[in-house]
Amino acid sequence: MNNLDMNLEKPTTTTSTTTDLVIHSHSAQHVDRLTLPYRLFTVREKTVKIHQANTSDGKGGTDIGFGAAVYPSSIIMSHYLEHHARIYHKTVLELGGGHGFSGIAAALCGATSVITTDGDDISLELTQTNINENKVNANCKAVKLYWGDANDEANVLNCLNGNLPDIIIGSDITACPYADALPKLLSTLLNLSNENSSIILSHKSRNIDEEAFWSELATHFTIKSRDRVKHSDFADDDTLHLSVLKKIK
Repeated sequence: MNNLDMNLEKPTTTTSTTTDLVIHSHSAQHVDRLTLPYRLFTVREKTVKIHQANTSDGKGGTDIGFGAAVYPSSIIMSHYLEHHARIYHKTVLELGGGHGFSGIAAALCGATSVITTDGDDISLELTQTNINENKVNANCKAVKLYWGDANDEANVLNCLNGNLPDIIIGSDITACPYADALPKLLSTLLNLSNENSSIILSHKSRNIDEEAFWSELATHFTIKSRDRVKHSDFADDDTLHLSVLKKIK
């Protein structure tokens, strides 16, 4: 009996394995992404790693607000900056940057200079960590800006060589946890913009305080919705919005 015959006589067992492929979606509910130590995103074909520091202390890991984790508003903002905003060679100011993802995305999308700000020292440390992680230090800088603070606003302008930014961005900065600070936010928006500035805001509708603020914004700025081009993972979420504002002359 040759080797071939011996092999034919041996019983053969076949093991079948099945691999289930799950299409990734930032809106999927099977895991609490806010509690992950970091998140991975893609901007301009580059992998972006954003460290998070969310805690269950009632303030989301920071002293002022909930900027230590990436919420959907930041994702639709970054998507808009990558695919729809004219950001190349522009100067960008991010308000309430928290983890800094949107500012980092702006830097990767060709902005000449990005100043990503927050009034919270813990958030600024996280921002700087993520700037370093993604190696955008050359054109992205973390700077403290407490809304309504004239000295902080002057320092931001100094970082922009005395010029107003071309574009101001903010994700969830009009959220209800910041209701008491919204008049100061309006003041900062007015002080750091002019008729040539574009202000891009993404937010999730939550309560009547936010509606009142947006009504007040409408007395100073034209507001155009860009909901139709928001990230496809959130296309069916009617509570998520993206708007472009221009100062009224």
